[in-house]
Amino acid sequence: MKKRVSLDRRFLVALFLALGLAGGLPATSGQAETVASDQPLARIAFGSCARQDQPQPIWEAVVASRPQLFLFLGDNIYADTEDMDVMRSGVVILSGDRHLAELARLPADHADGVGYPLYDVTSSSLNRPSGNFTKAGTRFANEINSYRVGLTYFDTNFGAVVIDWEQPDPVIRLQVCDEAGGVVLQQRLNLSELRANRPRP
Repeated sequence: MKKRVSLDRRFLVALFLALGLAGGLPATSGQAETVASDQPLARIAFGSCARQDQPQPIWEAVVASRPQLFLFLGDNIYADTEDMDVMRSGVVILSGDRHLAELARLPADHADGVGYPLYDVTSSSLNRPSGNFTKAGTRFANEINSYRVGLTYFDTNFGAVVIDWEQPDPVIRLQVCDEAGGVVLQQRLNLSELRANRPRP
């Protein structure tokens, strides 16, 4: 358990660094630049394959180049195992570009499944909602999804993943929030639910 938590913290440190480069948080060798909201980005850095248990001196050069945005392009964190059954555990899909929000669940025993319930959280749109209006002014659309859990939300929204690591079996909340920050859709599950009960063939 301690090893997993340590790994997660290293990932959060890398994510915090990336956000700091983009948003103007203090960096070790100077200050990242804050960009005025009406100015286009002029310096974008990118990279991939950052193994978290090895030294990463490259960040000093990245910070020194004063990027206004850093993009991770892949392999942002490596697993601490080569066991595929372990690596395929713990997956939740975050998606968008649908102009609607919903939670969907592929059952563990589905022919295309991964051996545990696979959740997809779709958040869209930040400011371009879709759908038609009823006479009462409520948005709606007739889109069928047999894997949907609960309702569909059509007004402006954003997605959130909230994890309570203090619990013996960490609690994960997959959320869609409205323009005021209120939770309009939510799926609560435990981390242990995202593990296959049996190895895949």
